[in-house]
Amino acid sequence: MSGDGDGKKLRTRKAEKGLDKRMGLGVCSWPNLISVIYSMYFSRQKPGDIRQTIFQTSNPRLFTNTEMVLIREIEDMKNWLRQLTTCMLKNNTSSLMARLVSQSPRKTVSEPPTLGPSSSKQDFKGKEIDKEPQSEQQGSLASKIPKWMPVSFKPPQGMRITNTEEEVAAYIFMSTEILEGKEILVRSRFGGQFGIGNRRSLQTLMPSHYVSNEVIAMVVCMMTHYRGMISEYVFYWYLPPKFTQQALELKATPNTLAHRYRTSFMGYVDLISKIFLPVNDEDLHWYLVVLDLEDEKVVLLDSNPNPDRREWRLLQARKLEICFQEILMDRTFYDLRTSEFPRISEFPLVEPEGLFQHPSSYNDCGVMVAKWMMDSKDEKTYDRITLNSKSRMRLALDLVLDSHNNIKDEVVNMANLTLTTFIGAWANFED
Repeated sequence: MSGDGDGKKLRTRKAEKGLDKRMGLGVCSWPNLISVIYSMYFSRQKPGDIRQTIFQTSNPRLFTNTEMVLIREIEDMKNWLRQLTTCMLKNNTSSLMARLVSQSPRKTVSEPPTLGPSSSKQDFKGKEIDKEPQSEQQGSLASKIPKWMPVSFKPPQGMRITNTEEEVAAYIFMSTEILEGKEILVRSRFGGQFGIGNRRSLQTLMPSHYVSNEVIAMVVCMMTHYRGMISEYVFYWYLPPKFTQQALELKATPNTLAHRYRTSFMGYVDLISKIFLPVNDEDLHWYLVVLDLEDEKVVLLDSNPNPDRREWRLLQARKLEICFQEILMDRTFYDLRTSEFPRISEFPLVEPEGLFQHPSSYNDCGVMVAKWMMDSKDEKTYDRITLNSKSRMRLALDLVLDSHNNIKDEVVNMANLTLTTFIGAWANFED
């Protein structure tokens, strides 16, 4: 019996070698062929054309029966994965997904493990609590996900991460040729439209990418959610980039802006400590303006100062000062009649020294603005806040898996189901 099995494996390997030679990949490069085939799964070809694509002008009669069976399996798998993707894009129910999985061309179908929300913990400052994951969560999907899987950004080496987080990371950063870039992965409890983020927006957190307005807005909504968790009093305001854009371009009066953003992002001024205002400089650079009402100063935080733009950015900061001076003259922003108007327009403008800086090519300015908003609420200085190779991935996971996201459980389940299905299907296919 084992002899028959060994003979079958030998015949299969010979067929693989034949395929390798016909594709010009080399005798020992069968994994490369798997990668090529996978990249074709989601091409816009009709399933019947895949044979012609793989072998181009080769004569099908040259292939053995074993090779032709393999080709048919490839076509079946292409059909099935297309159905799976279509199902996910339409946000069908998990029961329909389970039915689709049961129809997959795998030999066996095992029930995917049930995974809860991310176990990664953070304090209110947004800093990761560096604890070793529980034993049942340890291990890395890096050894489970084949190299051919088109995940554009994987967790950096040495990053402490649970299996659930790594599944979600792969789900976020999987190629938009496979998973729809417009799929909503974040729907924050606060901020309305500003708290909605899709895969394409989150993928701007890949290394060296310029962080999108949507990501900064999601951070604003996440921090607005956190502030409501610790106290009924509001000590910090976080305003989305759209606010600062409209204020600086004079597209609305201060009173109009207050009316638009007050319910979601503002509150009473009596006990307020800081107001965080992210500014997008011509879609080329992010910097942060902090109105520090406690220490009576305006702070300009810039991780990549440009001497040619310095005066302009200082002027923009002054414009925001004047805008808020007018907004906070409205008595309805005060709970106590005895509270005095803050004289923001008289505050000195400060540019702290020793801030973390990065090369322009890294495009880390948006990530740094997010870190300042998350970590500097209770800080008197800002020079201790830095970035590392894990910062972008951690921010993406926080935005999707933290409690501010109303749909995090759905995303976790979809990530687990998608990767379990893909990996399982290919594991059986490679067998």
